[in-house]
Amino acid sequence: MHSIQAKVTACCKLESINGDNIEWVSSCRYLGVWLMASRHFKCDFSFSKKSFFRAVNAIFGKVLHIATEDTVLHLIATKCIPILLYGLDVCPLNVADNRSLDFVQTRLLMKLGAYLKLALLTLYSNAVLCLTSSLFRI
Repeated sequence: MHSIQAKVTACCKLESINGDNIEWVSSCRYLGVWLMASRHFKCDFSFSKKSFFRAVNAIFGKVLHIATEDTVLHLIATKCIPILLYGLDVCPLNVADNRSLDFVQTRLLMKLGAYLKLALLTLYSNAVLCLTSSLFRI
């Protein structure tokens, strides 16, 4: 991965063995984690959040009105939460990343609140999502 440094305006061109130019990029995907060009090691979680909500919406679209509330919550906890948490143990989180991932939790609770009973939602948020929120902490 060749990345652009923050204060460099002109980068020299790199060529491959074939003579082709190698493009400079601001981010790249490595083992499912998006790495960003920065002075420090930094990850981009926007793709993880998109994939997480894509999986949640797929569950809502397929089984929301057919399955019980417990089943929907269990599917989200077992299939969607790991998508969001993948790679968090290797990526350092700053305050902005923590807030962004906390908002994912808040947004999910707002989505679930429209469909599920309040008591079950409160139980779920305390048991599962607060557990994942503690993983987001530095």
